[in-house]
Amino acid sequence: MSKIVELRCAVYGEGSVFTVKIAHNATVEMLQKKIADIMSAKSTVSHRLLKLYLTRKDDKWIKDDANLDTLLKTKTINSEFMNLRTSWNLNKEGLITSNFTPQDDIHVLVVLLQDITSVPIANDAVKPKNKLSSFQMMLKKAEGICDLPTEGEFLDLFKWTEEKCGDLIDISAIQKIVGFTESKLYVRKEVLGVLDNFNKKYLY
Repeated sequence: MSKIVELRCAVYGEGSVFTVKIAHNATVEMLQKKIADIMSAKSTVSHRLLKLYLTRKDDKWIKDDANLDTLLKTKTINSEFMNLRTSWNLNKEGLITSNFTPQDDIHVLVVLLQDITSVPIANDAVKPKNKLSSFQMMLKKAEGICDLPTEGEFLDLFKWTEEKCGDLIDISAIQKIVGFTESKLYVRKEVLGVLDNFNKKYLY
């Protein structure tokens, strides 16, 4: 039977800190679910909308101190933190070691993807100036657009699935044509719905 480890987690933006007890051989997805359960005490949170980062750098964890408070308020994810893939096991080499001891450290940083536009990754992500929040907004912006491509990489952008939720996608092909988006976009369920409707109205 796998031993139980205690991971202290901190949430970007919100600033809350809490401990999660979980089996050492559990998957990152299982950790996501436990964190989502804790966060749902305030409002319902889907584990699929959580992105987790391991804070250990050079065999050192970040401390639960005033510097952490500042870090969480900056709403900028240090690109040196490791993005934890959902399929990984926590005891995977390079993650939570067999001699792991909690102490007063923070082990996991949590990002809620529905707020991802306000939590960019340093030197990597782009914060959109105008976030498409609805199909109606997209239609309004697209009223003056005609002769959209019917083949090529533009159409591939409308084939995203839920498996891509949380990924940062290059949408420069859309930006070049419609001109009202940024070049990169985090995939969320809401975005998939907008693209599906746009697809049906303009591409078929």
